[in-house]
Amino acid sequence: MFNYLRCNYYKKKLITGKYQNTSTAIDDLFISNYLVIKKEDYSITLEKNGVKYNCRLLHFDQENNSVLLKVNGKRVQITLEKQVDSILKKFGISANSSTDVDQLKAPMPGVVLAIKVKPGDTIKKGDPLVILEAMKMENVLGSPIDGVIESIEVNENDTIEKNASLIKFEKK
Repeated sequence: MFNYLRCNYYKKKLITGKYQNTSTAIDDLFISNYLVIKKEDYSITLEKNGVKYNCRLLHFDQENNSVLLKVNGKRVQITLEKQVDSILKKFGISANSSTDVDQLKAPMPGVVLAIKVKPGDTIKKGDPLVILEAMKMENVLGSPIDGVIESIEVNENDTIEKNASLIKFEKK
C-alpha cells in the first residue's frame, strides 16, 4: 500500500485519501509531516509531533480502490480517489459508471502477444484477457466487466491499431 501511495499519482498530487467524512490530499507535503521510524513488507511506523503511528496493511481492495489498515490497534478503512475521479463526480459523472460494454478495444497500438481467454469463457471484471506489447512493454488488458466472451477479434502476433476491437462480450 505504501508503495502504491508513492506511485506517479502520488507525486502529481492526484490521490485523495478519504476516511469517514474527511478527505486529505496525499502528496509530498502530507508525507513530509511524518518521520518514518521503521518500514517492513506490509507495515510502517511513523511519528508526528512525538506521537507514533504503527500502521499495518490488512487488505487492499483494488476494485473499490480502498485499503484496510490497522493504525495503533484500530481498524481504519480508507478510500483512495484520484483527482480525475473527484472532478468527474463534481460534474455528475461516475468514472465507474456501468455503461453497457460490449467489447474490449486496444488502448494503444501494439502487437498481441497472448490471448488468455476463448469464446464461451465466463470472466470477472479485472481478469486478464489479452497481453499487448506496446513500446517494448507488456500490457495486461483486463476485463472491464463480468460477462461471457462472445468472440475473439484478433490472433496472437497480430499488429493492431489503437481502438481496434480485440474481444466482444455477449450482450446481457
